[in-house]
Amino acid sequence: MKSPRHLGNYPDRDLDCQFYLEDEFVRLTDLGESAGWVRVEVLNALFELARNHLISSQALNEDDQRIMERMREIEHPETYGRKP
Repeated sequence: MKSPRHLGNYPDRDLDCQFYLEDEFVRLTDLGESAGWVRVEVLNALFELARNHLISSQALNEDDQRIMERMREIEHPETYGRKP
């Protein structure tokens, strides 16, 4: 798979990612069909997988943020109105 055109955020970065993933996405869809699944089943499964991975990633990110905040509270209790 091709890398992003630039480091960091840039206009149409999301479209570039879609474009670079499309061939593999179509290949995976075709693979599912050749195994006997109906195209709409494969597409729904891929959609649900992507959705579940997104939800999991967001939850992990929120957990990481809470952990970092708690670590800051422990390291600098005076900032949070607590005595060291």
